[in-house]
Formats: sequence, C-alpha cells, structure tokens
Amino acid sequence: MQKFRVVLLIGALLFSIFIFSGCTEPEKQINIALITGTGGLGDKSFNDGAYAGLVRARDELEVNISVTEPKEIADYEPSIEAYASEGIYDLIISIGFDQMDALAKVANKSEYEDQNFALVDEAILNQKYDNIANINFYEHEGSFLVGYVAANVSATKKLGFVGGMDIPLIRRFAAGYQAGAKYFDDSATVSIKYVGGWGDTATGKTLAEEQIGDDADVIFIAAGKSGLGSMTAVNESTGVYAIGVDVDQDETLPEYKDKILCSMLKRVDNAVFDQINRTVEETFEGGKSYYYGLAEDGVEVSDDPTMKAILGTGITAILEDLKTAIINGTIDVPDDLT
Repeated sequence: MQKFRVVLLIGALLFSIFIFSGCTEPEKQINIALITGTGGLGDKSFNDGAYAGLVRARDELEVNISVTEPKEIADYEPSIEAYASEGIYDLIISIGFDQMDALAKVANKSEYEDQNFALVDEAILNQKYDNIANINFYEHEGSFLVGYVAANVSATKKLGFVGGMDIPLIRRFAAGYQAGAKYFDDSATVSIKYVGGWGDTATGKTLAEEQIGDDADVIFIAAGKSGLGSMTAVNESTGVYAIGVDVDQDETLPEYKDKILCSMLKRVDNAVFDQINRTVEETFEGGKSYYYGLAEDGVEVSDDPTMKAILGTGITAILEDLKTAIINGTIDVPDDLT
C-alpha cells in the first residue's frame, strides 16, 4: 500500500510538471525585414547606416532579420509584397523616399492591413495609413554644423554641395549647409549641384570637378553611391576637402581619410533600431510620423581628426554650443533653400 501511494505521488508530480510546462508558451520570435534603396549595401552611406541599425537589433534584441536589395525602382513593389505575403514579419522597413508609392500600394491592400511597415525618409501624407510609421530627420540641423566647419576651413569662402537628387529631402541638407556657412561668414557662397540619381559615380565626379574648377575648396556630398565619384574628385585635388554624410565616412572610406573633414551623421541606424525596439516592446504606432534631429540623436557631426588638426580641438566645444543653440531655438535653421 505504501509503495502504491509513492507511485501515485510520483505520477501526480510528473503530471503537474507536464501540465505546467505545456502551459508556458515559448517566447515569440520577432522577424524584421529591410528593403534597401537601389544603391544597395556597400554604399558606405545611407543603406549601410540602415543595415547597421538592423544588425544592432539582431544582436541586442535577438530578432531575426532579412534584407532585400532591389536594383531598380520597379523592383520595390514586388519586393515589399514578397515579404508581406509571407505573413511572418512583425515589421517591414522600406529605405528611401522613392519607395513611397510602392509601399502605399502594398500597405493599402486589405490582406495586409494588419502588417506593420516603416518608411524611412518620407511621409505618406495623401491619406492616412494606420500600418505605416513614417521616419524622418531634421537633416538641416546637422548640416548647419558642417556648413559652419566648411566656411571656417575654406580659404576661398567658395563651397560646394553635391546632392543625389533635387528633392525636398536633399534640399534640407543644402539649406542647412548654406545657413551654417553664412553664420560663420556671410560672404561665403555655396555652389549647389544635383546628380539626378544615387548610383552615378561618373556624374558625381564631374559635378565635384566643376565646383573645384570654380575654386570651391570644401564640398559637402549627400548623394549616396554617386557621392563616391565626388569623393574621388576631391581626393585627386590639392587643397580641397570633403564633408561626408550619413555614416562616419572617415572610417568607412579610409582611402580618403585625410581629405574628409568630418561627416554629417544621419543616424538612420538609431531610427531603424528605435522602430524595431518599439515592435519588440509592442509600442509600435502606425499612422504616425517620427522626427529625429539633434535633440533626438538623429543627426550629429563626427568628431574627426582632420577637422581638429586644421581648426584645433576647440572646434568640438564650439559645435556643442551651436547644437545647444539650435535645440533651444536660439538659432533657427531653415529647412529649404527658399
């Protein structure tokens, strides 16, 4: 009888363990997809910055990640829908303003109304999409700071700006750059040229060469992979410096290290990570625009040795003071050239 009671007790214990372990649901695995702009990975700029945020989320938040690199704008819509149709992704992130139309078409389909998306660098404003979070930056704020550096370094007070396309996004870069340059020296002038695309290194080089020929001795380059051509033109010229963009190009382009004064960091990595973290924490909100500026650590200036070698280490404190003035509204930075 005693043995029978022991057997019953053990059986009850094992049954309880089985029941309770069966009731404990495994932790949900979060899946994130990212669709780059047509420049793809390896642009040493915007797409690579977004990918860095994705990798950080994989490592720190333990999410599964997937990446697609469309080659043409026509590839955007099928790439987005391919991920959405799988039904396993908690967030699909589109990189670049030119994915707006494709994303709107996919997100508006009834079968994807519960699929969460994020669009970097554009806001879908023509109608509200409750499943899309719009990620934007105050590029003009960070560009003001590098414009100040450029005019400070320039011997000719003639500066250059090479942008990827003539669109409001890139004009924000140009407007801030010009304002910062004139804040340092009102006589400074800025030549502004646009490549017309993000992967045309030949035109990027030609435009920078034209500016250098007109005595521009500091060129701010915000042109994606096209900007690599502009960097080459600067590197081949004496007494001319470049300002990088999006990531710290002093590190990502070591061959141009001594020619890059600093970079206007557009922390796409921080913004991408933030939206993934919101997804993990279940605080993601579609139908909303998020803005990342100096106050939100969305833009900043890299603290590079070439800049400090020319201007002295005190430039770091000066830029911090300017940053504070912009954040508190003492300095009002224009966001368009008009």
